Amino acid sequence: MPRAPAKGGRQRGVVKGSNPDRLSNFPDEVLHCILSFLDTKAAVRSGILSSRWKSLWKTVPVLNFDGESFNDDEQSFKRHVDRFLYLRSTTLHEVRRVSVLNCPGFEERSDLFTALFLSISRCGRSLETLNLKAVRLYTMAFAGPSPVFKVLTTLTLVDCCLDFSCWNQQQVRPFAGFPMLQNLKLISCSCCLDDDDDDPDADEKCLKVSGRQLLCLEIHAPFGFDEIEVSAPKLESFTYRDVIRDFSPITQVSLNAPSLKHANIMMWGYMGLDDEYVKEVANQQYSDLLLCLSSVETLSLQFETLEVLINVCDLVKNQPSPFARLKSVRLLYSEGAVGIPPYVMHFFRDGSPFMDENAVKLTKVTTSSFPYNLQA
Repeated sequence: MPRAPAKGGRQRGVVKGSNPDRLSNFPDEVLHCILSFLDTKAAVRSGILSSRWKSLWKTVPVLNFDGESFNDDEQSFKRHVDRFLYLRSTTLHEVRRVSVLNCPGFEERSDLFTALFLSISRCGRSLETLNLKAVRLYTMAFAGPSPVFKVLTTLTLVDCCLDFSCWNQQQVRPFAGFPMLQNLKLISCSCCLDDDDDDPDADEKCLKVSGRQLLCLEIHAPFGFDEIEVSAPKLESFTYRDVIRDFSPITQVSLNAPSLKHANIMMWGYMGLDDEYVKEVANQQYSDLLLCLSSVETLSLQFETLEVLINVCDLVKNQPSPFARLKSVRLLYSEGAVGIPPYVMHFFRDGSPFMDENAVKLTKVTTSSFPYNLQA
């Protein structure tokens, strides 16, 4: 006969009023995944949950340092990062990804980020991904060779200030310290110069992006750059998104990427330009950019970008199509009827044996897609 339950409804082996910690029974990999969504301050505090969680933060391979939780206190944030990485270095678990967000003192030139990089060097040689948001970059540690970045393959910068004054004085190039970098995102990054430099040289505002192993590059809404030069022999995918305004300079983009296969060029604001000189500059610079994409196989354009080609019809009509390997063109638009002049269609189709009448496709997207959402 089955044994009757104990009095009071208690089951055998379960203490009255107990609440089994089923979450702690998950394997370390699952708990690491949960902690990877928290910043490191919250991850350490999770140690009060149970003895299982007490030292779990020391083995998480994904670290998120967020300055917002330190009330803009540089020294407290620095001490936290330094102590966290020092205590974690006693374990043998490797760090794969580090994020530094909202660094205190962003508007000022401080030594905080240099100190943070020295602390991050404790992560060893396993670091593959580095994400930085709202950080001022002027340190030698960012541009110079460093053993800790030998295997870094992915770098994302969001709302970061690239301090060219210091970099030019030190004669270093951005991203030189990442020899294995394959994926680079620059989202809403700006060029900042010394307040004393009232008339800086043009070269000081030229962002030079180079990488022998770089495969994918995305640049979204750059601000304050006169020019962006890209030189990457293995680059396969390039995305460039920007907004053109009458009152702000237009960034000239040049590409030296012979292996480029996929390009995505999105420009907003062109149709609303009132200044004819700004429109002329836009016509020249963005038609030059399209000519740099001659090796691509797939090309996506926001329809306003296509308006540049329509306005420089003499350029399009008087030269052969540069696209020798093009297989498809995707045009995005948000409203209204869209018509493409025949000479523009020939500009895309005539140079490639892979193009036919159906290779150019119009895709309507929701208005909310314009402008784009800038996220890391």
